[in-house]
Amino acid sequence: MQVTKNFNSVSDNMACPCCNAFVYRKPFLDRVQYLRDIMAIPFNLDKRGGGFFRCRDYQQTHHPETKNSQHTLGNAMDIITLGWDGHVKWKFISEATKLGFSIGIYDSFFHIDYRDGKPVMWS
Repeated sequence: MQVTKNFNSVSDNMACPCCNAFVYRKPFLDRVQYLRDIMAIPFNLDKRGGGFFRCRDYQQTHHPETKNSQHTLGNAMDIITLGWDGHVKWKFISEATKLGFSIGIYDSFFHIDYRDGKPVMWS
């Protein structure tokens, strides 16, 4: 299913890896699409799964340290950053921050979500 101009629930592997459920929040995906348009580069999710929606069972089994994950609400995305240079990463962080995303910075990906309250950043 095509959910935005550049994101497809099947080809982008957006469903939960354990049960194939797919939940999303359209305002979140519209905001991600806008960020992708600004960046003018593809956003690749982890093809093993879990980079977008995760059911509560998958979340508890694979990421028990994270309580109340935005992934279980269809309100978060993990974007692979392998191959991005420092300039691209900096632009992404800058533009995502302007759009009000919370950002988690990891070695091979950036986590973004849009939550109630003030955005946060962690690494």
